[in-house]
Amino acid sequence: MNHDWTQEKERLKDILAQEEYQIRQEPESSNWLTWVLDRLMRWLEEHFNVSMPEGSSSTAAIIVIAISLLIIAGLIVWLVRQLWQQRLYRRRVAIEAEELDRPYPYYLERALELAHRGAYREGMRSAFLALLLYLQHRSFIKVEKWKTNWEYRLELGFRAPELGSSFAGAAVAFERAWYGKAEVQKEELMAYIDMIGLLLGKGKDNAAGT
Repeated sequence: MNHDWTQEKERLKDILAQEEYQIRQEPESSNWLTWVLDRLMRWLEEHFNVSMPEGSSSTAAIIVIAISLLIIAGLIVWLVRQLWQQRLYRRRVAIEAEELDRPYPYYLERALELAHRGAYREGMRSAFLALLLYLQHRSFIKVEKWKTNWEYRLELGFRAPELGSSFAGAAVAFERAWYGKAEVQKEELMAYIDMIGLLLGKGKDNAAGT
């Protein structure tokens, strides 16, 4: 009887020693990574409709997650930049009453003078004033002390829509330098003055064709 029990016991040990009966101990790092991937995939599925097919490898899951996170990060950066530009774009342009009495060529010439003196931020403002007063000279906008560049952009949309995007670019560059206090190099100011000069010429062409 004892002999039979010993044989059965040995046979049971042999069976349990087989691979399918072994408890696999996975490294803690693997379990942690699996948990993180699982949570990330669930979050992506809920918020961005991203799903992995059944049986996909962890490497493929990591690639999908990495690409998704890069896209999300890019969207966040783009949104922050847009909000920052819009905040600047809606600032009131500080113009003194006496500045409205001078013609626009005066401010374009003064911008060049300020560039040679090393006052680059002031030069940006002077060049932008030249643009505003020129657009008023052509009756595209009405310059007022209380108006923002956003409101000037809306006026252009009615009277000279072809100048709208160019004006928006000039306005953002000016506000980044003046209100955002971004550092301006001489080369940047000279390029900005050239751009304003081109806009003035484009406005003249538009006026001649109407």
